[in-house]
Parts: sequence; structure tokens; C-alpha cells
Amino acid sequence: SNATLLHDYAFLSENNPFDIVNLDGELLVEVAADVHGERVARRAARKYLSQLDDYFELPTSTEYVPADLLLALKALSGADVDVSSAQEPEALDALGREEAELLARCAQARLQRYPELPQGDDDAAMRDARTPEAVAALSLRALEKKLLVRWEVASRRRASRARRRRKRGRDEA
Repeated sequence: SNATLLHDYAFLSENNPFDIVNLDGELLVEVAADVHGERVARRAARKYLSQLDDYFELPTSTEYVPADLLLALKALSGADVDVSSAQEPEALDALGREEAELLARCAQARLQRYPELPQGDDDAAMRDARTPEAVAALSLRALEKKLLVRWEVASRRRASRARRRRKRGRDEA
């Protein structure tokens, strides 16, 4: 990831195909509690998330959802899941409406954790940065924000397609 490159080697790659942004498990639970209720989210967290990692990676490509994140989204949306079952990532289109909406809200919540700049503009902040470290930190933040926006948009589109498909099914019945 770019965070690792910056930490270990002091550089970033704007077009890094291996870049990731982390979503911590607690963020997923908080967002799920807002969407599905505190009881459902906490029960799923106790039952499933303790068997998964403390954080989940959103990769550069929005084509596939990592298997552990998919399981967490399904569990936090109220589904019974077998944590040991999923080993491979699944296509974003495999997400149901609730999971896709939850993922979009998680990306949005993660975006909101970035401090708001006085100018509200990352480019202006980079021009005003005084040290190479500040420029690197601002560059990393901009790349992470871009990746989170990409996931939020892709997830919302998926949820919208699932909603339309469900509506068509009801209209035909």
C-alpha cells in the first residue's frame, strides 16, 4: 500500500495497483448499528467479527470485495454466515442491496474521519505545506480519500441496481 511505501521507503505511487485503505472492524459495527440497530450489530460482532481480523482492506480495484469484508458485511446485515467458508474475493455485483449500502456508508464514515482542512482543499494545503513530510502526508491522505470515494460510489451503484432489480421483480409478480 502507499502507506507502507511512505513509511518504509519515503515515497508514494499515485497509480499503485496494490494500494489499500483500511476499514477497522469497530467502524463497521458503528455504521451497522446506525443502519440495522445496535442489538443486531453487536450480536453479529460478538458472533462473527471476533473470528475475523480487526480491520478490513479496501483494494484499489472496486471489482472484487475481499472475502473477509464480504463476510463481515453479510453478518452485520443480519445474515448467518460461515466464517470459515469464504476464501476468495467475490465480485462487487455479488453484494446484496443491504451489504452494498452498508459498504457505501462505511466508506463515507471512513472519509469523515479525515480532518477538515481550513481551506477545504487538499491541493491548496499541499501548495502551502512547508516540509517534505507534510507534502507526503497530504498526498497519502488525498490518495486514500480518492480510493474511499471510488468504493462509496461503486457500492451505491450496486445497491441501486439491486433495488431496481427487486422492484422489477415485485412489479412483475
